[in-house]
Amino acid sequence: MQQPTKLIEIPEPGNGDLLFTLKDITIPESPRLKQPFTVKGKVELFKIPFLAPIWVRAKVTYPEAWWEEIVPIIGAPTVIESDIAIGSDFEISFPRGFAREGEFVLEVEAYAGPTFSVAEITIPPFPPVTSFKTTFIVAGEVPPEEMGFRNFRILSYSKNGDPPVTPPGALALEVGDRCRVNVGFDHMGDAVTGEFHAAIWKWTLIDPHDEQLSANKTLIVPSSVDWEPLEGYIDVIITSAISPGSEYGLYVKIMGITGGDIFTEYLENVITIIGLPPASDIADWDFIAVGGTYGLGATVPFTANFKYKGMAQGGRLIISLGTGIYPTFNVLHTYSPVTVQFQEAADWATGQLNGTFVLPATLVPGQTYSVRARLETNDGSQEIDTDWGVFTIAEEVELETLEVRIDPVGAGYVTTSPAPSGGTQHNWLFPYGTTVYVTAHPNPGYVFDGWSGEMTDTPAITAPVYPMTEHRLITAHFVKAEAPPVGISFGISIWGIPSDFGSYDEWCCFYWDPGKGAFVGGEYWYLPYERIPFANVQTGGYLAVFLIRGSVISAQYTSPTFSAVDGGVYQFDVELGRVSKIG
Repeated sequence: MQQPTKLIEIPEPGNGDLLFTLKDITIPESPRLKQPFTVKGKVELFKIPFLAPIWVRAKVTYPEAWWEEIVPIIGAPTVIESDIAIGSDFEISFPRGFAREGEFVLEVEAYAGPTFSVAEITIPPFPPVTSFKTTFIVAGEVPPEEMGFRNFRILSYSKNGDPPVTPPGALALEVGDRCRVNVGFDHMGDAVTGEFHAAIWKWTLIDPHDEQLSANKTLIVPSSVDWEPLEGYIDVIITSAISPGSEYGLYVKIMGITGGDIFTEYLENVITIIGLPPASDIADWDFIAVGGTYGLGATVPFTANFKYKGMAQGGRLIISLGTGIYPTFNVLHTYSPVTVQFQEAADWATGQLNGTFVLPATLVPGQTYSVRARLETNDGSQEIDTDWGVFTIAEEVELETLEVRIDPVGAGYVTTSPAPSGGTQHNWLFPYGTTVYVTAHPNPGYVFDGWSGEMTDTPAITAPVYPMTEHRLITAHFVKAEAPPVGISFGISIWGIPSDFGSYDEWCCFYWDPGKGAFVGGEYWYLPYERIPFANVQTGGYLAVFLIRGSVISAQYTSPTFSAVDGGVYQFDVELGRVSKIG
């Protein structure tokens, strides 16, 4: 781009510049290293365009420092180009530009006749009819166009979906509002995944852009072979963490991408925060510790309920133990504060705390203690509640050991009543003077056989031990159990009675008695039959059954069912015969 440049005219007496003048000289606005450089202008005679041929020479020189004059530097020459102008206008080009950066001197000279330059010598050596001199800056080469992001800017910002406000307009917001920040940018190159970060900032002495509220949002940009205009947005929620005021600014950056973060400009005084969060307050504070009798070092659980309204902030719970009767509370132990977080609430909101505290060893056995709890916020609101006479420290009790042995080992186990106060299985601890009842439990295959040791000698499966005034040792004895009867059952049946026996429905049953050497019994046996004691059968060894009379053509006899002792071998002989008379 060419634009007019302020020139400095340097009159030289005797060179005729009262007749000829150089006018409307232009050069490139921002010449770059190795770019073509062109000088344009007009030659006038008596302030009117000169229409005859005239020779114009442009000389560009890089001013050398004193040390460059001593040690010549390649690339710092004087460059001369010439042009013959007809019709007053001339244009002189340096097609290769200049090989060095820095401040150059431009001299333009007009000659009435043909003029040539050899190095810095003018041939013929006539003075110019007019000339001027000025300086210009040659900058570095234009960098190649890079891929990535450009023109990243904030387009607008809005409140809760209302019409957007464009920079530098101000947007009024209050706690609970959503500030949507709309941004635009150009992208060229591969797909990119990063993150938007938007912040409402405020000037401070330590940080000129101190972020008061901020938000992040994932950014996914598709690939593009050319510069592609894109837009996006990110929402910042207004919380009570920011104070009312109109001195807030806004900015957005893209982070998490190759090459470093990219920022929009920092917009100043574009956000106004109005309204005030409710003053923080605590109400209905109720601290409840689980009461009872505890030993030193025991853990006591608690539950605490409260109501809160105000901004989101931190706080603490402070628990103390003490003695005294309402309203006097004598503090004996205070625990380290427990951190509490209060959530923002425009109106009363319920909350609950749950936890435990450990009873210190400095408490006195037998003493009853109260618990005082103070709940407070960082900005100074607080409530105190006291649980009076919550717990008592247990008296120290002397314990004695009851040692139980099992004979044989593994044959069974023993339980106690009352339950022990400590110790391990079969080596229990009981308070001094306690009467302990022990119960024996045989394992499968064993039966209890009695107690021995420091207790009453008794076969009872549950029995008392001598009072626990000292270490006691007892033994539970067991023996292997005998196998019980298997319970074999059997019966005797008679059928296929010969036809010559006639018809009978009465039977007589005997059993053999080895002691008498004869059958005994002989009672009439009417169907259904009566049973013969199995003990007699065991002794006699066999049965004799007689059909004595009846009218049944055919009959079947089934004996009673007997149970045998495991391991016994039995044989029954059944004899069927006629008798004409009984007794």
